[in-house]
Amino acid sequence: MSRLLQPQPMPIHGGDIASASQYFNIPEADWLDLSTGVNPKAYPIPLINDHAFRAMPYQASGFLEAVTAYYRHEYYVATNGSQQSIALLPSLLATLPVLLPETGYEEHLQAWKLNGNNTLFYPALDIDKAVDFIEKKLSDDESRHLVIINPNNPTGLQFSPGILNKWANKLGNGAKLIVDEAFIDVNPMQSVLGQYFHENMIVLRSFGKFFGLAGIRLGFCFSEPGLLERLRKSIGVWDVNGPAQVIATKAFQDREWITDTIALANANITDRKALFFSLFDPLRVDWQTHHAFFSSYLLDKEWGTHIYDFFGRQGILLRLIPLSGHQCLIRVGQCDFQQSTNKERIKQACVEFHHLTAWNKRRGERELC
Repeated sequence: MSRLLQPQPMPIHGGDIASASQYFNIPEADWLDLSTGVNPKAYPIPLINDHAFRAMPYQASGFLEAVTAYYRHEYYVATNGSQQSIALLPSLLATLPVLLPETGYEEHLQAWKLNGNNTLFYPALDIDKAVDFIEKKLSDDESRHLVIINPNNPTGLQFSPGILNKWANKLGNGAKLIVDEAFIDVNPMQSVLGQYFHENMIVLRSFGKFFGLAGIRLGFCFSEPGLLERLRKSIGVWDVNGPAQVIATKAFQDREWITDTIALANANITDRKALFFSLFDPLRVDWQTHHAFFSSYLLDKEWGTHIYDFFGRQGILLRLIPLSGHQCLIRVGQCDFQQSTNKERIKQACVEFHHLTAWNKRRGERELC
């Protein structure tokens, strides 16, 4: 029986099958990718007239109408994925301190650091601690931007739209509440777009995650017209390609697919929890959360690194997120858990991991090696 090997550095972003394939020496086609929060059952690509490929990609009226109807808001800029807005916004806003989650999508932090803003971090695992911390900091100084990832990726922390509206009202002149709603589509009534929207909010939405088409790079930024105009100028004249407009227009209008996907995604939480129970329960993880498209488990960094590495050697890519100190998160994304081959691969990997750790223990090893 082979032993657990010393883990090595892993790909930074989820979905990096090419890097994982090269490192673990496993062909790309043989991977089961659980490292992202992207819907694995993507919206079926409709037939696209060749005009969408040939014509200059001015935004079609049908596309604009479909976006407004789906998101229930008319002031927005379509972008090359929400990542484009994340990178550009700090340079378009007042140079103020910014309050961010201590754990969250790292590109937010990187953009603010690159812009030179002072940063402060609120707790991202416990809702009560997070609310108390944010309330105190806004009371101490209202002249700061506030970034909320709602729900948080990877911690699942989620604030009600009512409290976000309340915080927006507390912010001083020039301060903005940035709400990243990349994963809100499975629970659309929790979005601030609509009755809870405040004029100093900036709301980011991602098309690719819920509709499972991350490759077409489509996102939206909702805010007040002045900021949107500055963002539009920073992006340049062509923001959304023609084929992406055709696909998104069709997808936004397909209410039956949207309803079915929301139901299926939420139902799959139970399957994911059950499949990974045998892996994480014996480790007595400190904390866990379960979202429609991912589950996250808080555990010792050494255990997390070995889990990530062991599953990688089985061709199953998880996401390892180091935290400060000795802890980390293992995030498990979504796949078709109804497919028997997927289930068996996961079950077998969970069993073999614990067999190997038990074997090491029986040999009297004090540490995994």
